[in-house]
Amino acid sequence: MKRSGFARLLFSYLPVFIVTVAALFFLFFIVIANQAREEAAASSQRLATQVLHMLDSQMRFIEQTVVRELLINLDVTAFFDAAQTEDPMVGYSAASSLNSLLVAMPLAESAYLYRVYDQRVLSASRFLEAALFADYEFIALRLEQGTKSDWGSPRMYRETELESFSQVISLSKLIPLGSGDQGMLVVNVSVSRLRDVFASLSGSEMTYLELRDAQGRVLANNGGEAARRGRDDLYRSDVGPWTVAAAIKKQPRGGQMPVATAGWIATGAVIVLLGLIWLLAIVRRHYRPVQSLYNRVFQYTTDRLEGGRAGGSPEGELNYIARAIDSLLVDAQAGQAYRDRHYFREVLEQVRVANEAEWRSLSFGFRWDDARPLLAMIVEIDRFPSFAEQFSERDRRLYQYIVGNVWGELARDEQGEYLFEWFAPERMVTLFRLGDAEEASSGQSGQRDANHLEQRAAAAAEALRAWIGGHLGFTVTVALGQHVGSMTEIALSYEDAVHVLDYRSTLGSDRVLTHSAIAPVVANRPELHALLQMAGDIGYAYRMLERGWSQQFEELFDRIGEGVYARAELASLMDYLLYAIQRGLHEISREVAERWRQEEGAESQRLLRDFETLEELQMQLPPLLMTFSSKVATIRQSRGHHDVVQHAKAFIDDNYANPDLSLMLVSDQLNISYTQLSRLFKEQHGEKFVDYLARRRMSKAAELLRQTPDPVQEVATQVGYMHPFSFIRTFKKLYGMTPGEYRDRN
Repeated sequence: MKRSGFARLLFSYLPVFIVTVAALFFLFFIVIANQAREEAAASSQRLATQVLHMLDSQMRFIEQTVVRELLINLDVTAFFDAAQTEDPMVGYSAASSLNSLLVAMPLAESAYLYRVYDQRVLSASRFLEAALFADYEFIALRLEQGTKSDWGSPRMYRETELESFSQVISLSKLIPLGSGDQGMLVVNVSVSRLRDVFASLSGSEMTYLELRDAQGRVLANNGGEAARRGRDDLYRSDVGPWTVAAAIKKQPRGGQMPVATAGWIATGAVIVLLGLIWLLAIVRRHYRPVQSLYNRVFQYTTDRLEGGRAGGSPEGELNYIARAIDSLLVDAQAGQAYRDRHYFREVLEQVRVANEAEWRSLSFGFRWDDARPLLAMIVEIDRFPSFAEQFSERDRRLYQYIVGNVWGELARDEQGEYLFEWFAPERMVTLFRLGDAEEASSGQSGQRDANHLEQRAAAAAEALRAWIGGHLGFTVTVALGQHVGSMTEIALSYEDAVHVLDYRSTLGSDRVLTHSAIAPVVANRPELHALLQMAGDIGYAYRMLERGWSQQFEELFDRIGEGVYARAELASLMDYLLYAIQRGLHEISREVAERWRQEEGAESQRLLRDFETLEELQMQLPPLLMTFSSKVATIRQSRGHHDVVQHAKAFIDDNYANPDLSLMLVSDQLNISYTQLSRLFKEQHGEKFVDYLARRRMSKAAELLRQTPDPVQEVATQVGYMHPFSFIRTFKKLYGMTPGEYRDRN
């Protein structure tokens, strides 16, 4: 009977399947037996290390409790104070502290204090001379050893000759810690209680465990000696002189199965190989219909997408389809990654609010957790335009990859969890919080926990900054935002990090900037309105070509350096300075103002657009102003009557304190009509005579208000005003405040 295609395929593959699987099952059970033995050994090792760790934890707790009592317990401290020897309450309080100490440490059997200066011993129930104390020999030996060891080997202990011995392990601490000049505290851990704890921790049907002392003597075990099998593995304590020994006590199920020999393995390999050959032959014979189907699909795809170009070999067709599928997968993954990055950016830029359901649907490794504080950080490449000119786009992407990987390593070194993304070619944004283990080990909460987070984040950021500067040939500035308590508030931390990064302009680049370090400096910085007033004065002095304008410029930057200002604030201040200069030049002549706009003014605007730090402005802006001031001086000297105007200006500077100084008086001194002098003065300096005189007097008045305690009326007289009311009105017109207010602010 003719079989169907389904039946032929089924009976072709079924024998191959049965034979191959039977061989694999045989080999599988042999391998399982070996694996069971290896797992038993590994389980034994895990149990031994776990038991040792638990014992060490309890003994370390005893040691830490004792050290804490020595450091903070005033009753114990008073017991060793020679000045308080006669007070009977001192000994009673110290004994009470010993009893409380024993209650807090279940493994401890007894404890006592030994005082050096009067050779007396205080236990929880006795206060006697050291010579009558049955354990005095141990005290003498411990004092002779000094700081060599804290935990001793198992020994027999009793307080008086009338008591019976008990086996203990003693912890002794010299007082003061490290010297023993005042005495010592001894805590005795009961070996019997230690055996009970060991038995409760080490119960196992497969593993035999022993607790041994430094000499190899057995202190406790979890089963009879006769049940032990195999070689012992030793695990030494990091706390005291004891060791846990482990061995396999009972073989696991299947442990008696024979070990696979080379012959059996070879037989199994040959069977599998024959099955593969058989399978390949059958598949080749039945592949022809499938090949025809692939040809038709490929031809159809080619006609639809490539205009009917002929296909190639079957191998080429399969590669073509495989590439198409791979391309679809890559596009899907890239689309998911793009959506994740876009969501992350929108959350930080407050376009949308983060919620747990959407966050969990993303492919981030940074899980949603509202129980721990976190913060946002910005890592920005310094002087990025120069960086972009120096490196190609491919190199820049490589550097981004390197920086991201290095940041991940450093964040993990600080026991932190992180998520980062490049928001721009020059800016990487990352979230950082402490991991579960680090949070638990810190034992902190509230503000201390947040401070701990900022310290660890700043440490990782500083390590990243130093590594990049030392290995990659460029620098970065890192800004840390203020911590937030939940995932829904991460946009606030990012906004704060952006704000902190703006202060790079005054604090400088290639450093780590934190909110906690910047906030107090910003609160105490000079007020911006005072700096604007100084900028306006510089603009006026520059227009008048006064020699002191460059010194005023340096004083302005010194005042800026006393505080911390964002880049936008510095840009506004410098823009106002340039505006004051340009306005003054326009009053001189349109020709001078247009020349400034096209030459040094345009270069100054470019500098304001591209600068990153205050240092760049301080180095590059003065040379531009100095160059153009020389050009203005040349233009003025080329005009007629330049010397006349300069003499008039000098006469004003020397006689501004004269209340009778006027345009008429100056013109008489220069033998020129006052109308002609007024016109020439306006042409040369772009300012009327009376305005210049008022500004000169107010400038000197402001100096006197800042530097002297003279009353306002006396200051007015010193600058040529007979009536204080006129002086105050003129001063307020120029400075926007009264002389008294100006003195208070400066």
